[in-house]
Amino acid sequence: NLYAYAPVFTPDGLSLVFEGRNDTTEAIYIVKIATGAVTQLSFPVQNETIDEYDSTPSVSPDGTHVSFTRQTYTIASDSDAYDIYVMPIAGSATPTGLTTGLVTAGTSEEPMYLDNANQNIVYLSWEPSSGTGGSFNIFEMNRDGSITGLAKTRLTSTTKREYFNASVD
Repeated sequence: NLYAYAPVFTPDGLSLVFEGRNDTTEAIYIVKIATGAVTQLSFPVQNETIDEYDSTPSVSPDGTHVSFTRQTYTIASDSDAYDIYVMPIAGSATPTGLTTGLVTAGTSEEPMYLDNANQNIVYLSWEPSSGTGGSFNIFEMNRDGSITGLAKTRLTSTTKREYFNASVD
């Protein structure tokens, strides 16, 4: 029994990848449309020191990989980190963190593959500003998480919080 969120089709249209939630986990799943068979792809950790939650999947245009947001809550410091991870479409207990080493001043979340030759990834990053507030901006990276060869990694610059028609506080 799962609540399904943020579904995306695989390029062949035969499966849906989605964020699945139940009482104990929030992970990435895939369902084969013809059979209804559901398989868990990501395995976030939950223990006495951290709780991980996986959400907002995106499937690469070639259908080989899934990127997603991983929220890591550290219990001792009562703090959250949001980063973009990637794994093979077959799933992985240890996905690769793409933004854990990038210099984005805040969160990295909601990845989306570009349908270009390099299958780059764009994502949102919340950047806190001095004083109160901050802004969401859109960044770009190569599908391996690097920024090498990109003319710009930051695609937007604004102090407004209204991307994707989100409500303004």
